[in-house]
Amino acid sequence: FDFENSKLLKDAKFNILFDLPISSSLPVPNVKNFKLNYANNNVNLNLNSDLGSNLSTDLTFTHDKLSSGQTVLVAKATLDLGKMALAPGYQFALHKHAGSMSYCLKTGLNKDSSFSIYNQVNDKVSVATNVNHSSNGTKLALAAAFKGACGSSNQFKIDDSGKFAVSHITPTSFGAKLTVSGEFSAFDLSAGAHKVGAGLKFDL
Repeated sequence: FDFENSKLLKDAKFNILFDLPISSSLPVPNVKNFKLNYANNNVNLNLNSDLGSNLSTDLTFTHDKLSSGQTVLVAKATLDLGKMALAPGYQFALHKHAGSMSYCLKTGLNKDSSFSIYNQVNDKVSVATNVNHSSNGTKLALAAAFKGACGSSNQFKIDDSGKFAVSHITPTSFGAKLTVSGEFSAFDLSAGAHKVGAGLKFDL
């Protein structure tokens, strides 16, 4: 059973998942999960617990009066209440939107970070860059998407290891979309690990 209440607390919604055994003479609910969602114009909080040792939560804070753009702060964590310790699922993210540019910084606070920049250059071209840093080193990737004629589009992505991917999507006369793609090693074109493929997508 799923019991939901959105009137007990303003801007909040509670969900309680429970089993109700029918074999016993006095059925007692066996609560499996408790969820809480609190949301208003600036804050969105989700809480999820099995009422045992596990508690997960995520918090989103939005501020629209900083540098004429929008800043979104996201924090996620999983806690073991038995040990009162954060699990490896902890994540902190900061999103920033200003005009045609979007920025995103993420970290698990474990000597790792990921930074992305997205730029909608115009109504036909968008470009994105991503930098990932961890104990294994730093990786850089660049991607772009272009709108073509007759509803077609083209995408490409390349990273610092030389892996280059490209795809072309075009609508067909019989209602499907045809995708042709390939992945190549730009640093070793004579290698045999290149991939080429094609597919059809039907929107029913």
